[in-house]
Amino acid sequence: PKLCPSCAHPVVRDDSGDGAATRCLNPACPAQTSRSITHFASKPAMAIDGMGPRTVKLLLEASLISDVADIYNIKKEDIASLPGMGDLSADNLLAAIERSKGRGASKVLFALGIRHIGEAASEAIARRFGGILPMFDATEEDFLKVGDVGEIMAKTLCEFFALPETRALVERLSDSGVVLEEEKVEIETTLEGQTFVLTGTLSTMTRSEATEKLKAKGAPAVAVYDLARCDMSEAVAAAFRYSKLV
Repeated sequence: PKLCPSCAHPVVRDDSGDGAATRCLNPACPAQTSRSITHFASKPAMAIDGMGPRTVKLLLEASLISDVADIYNIKKEDIASLPGMGDLSADNLLAAIERSKGRGASKVLFALGIRHIGEAASEAIARRFGGILPMFDATEEDFLKVGDVGEIMAKTLCEFFALPETRALVERLSDSGVVLEEEKVEIETTLEGQTFVLTGTLSTMTRSEATEKLKAKGAPAVAVYDLARCDMSEAVAAAFRYSKLV
């Protein structure tokens, strides 16, 4: 089909999985609503404690929410009136919703559930652009400059941010006080195109610290077992210590 049977939005062909499929990218598609809201509220995303699948189902059935932006307009009395809820549950859920506003652009980007865009990529993209809003004007080439982003991901991002529904949703999140900015990190290209493997215990820093330093120099740090693929291995610790890599 050329149009989504649920929201009548144009669908795109996806050949990246085990088989070809057509997918709707509309973030407001009713057929994807429950799943997308549950993902948005999950711990790796906006971390809204108390908003699991059951609560999302109750909120949808009561027509209190229809998309993720509606989360930030829920009233205490509406929550308290739901089956199995009450004033205390309502207070706890509203407090979690309020805390989620400060999660930052990388968590918001991941929470939007864009296909192919995981946690690590969301963080790298948000840090590169400094927030969500600049992504609306970005080209595939702009996204490809982020080390963790490949051609399929760049294409998906451009398609997602080209949708008027995406802009409307993000604007509503912003109006509700959700932070859409992230500390911008200028990516160097000193180590661009090289592959590093970090294994065992490094003598001068943790692997997480080493990974961040490598990313800041333009090289994706990956854990692999085939050393033939790598330009450097555990000796990277010595390089960090004795060279001008950092």
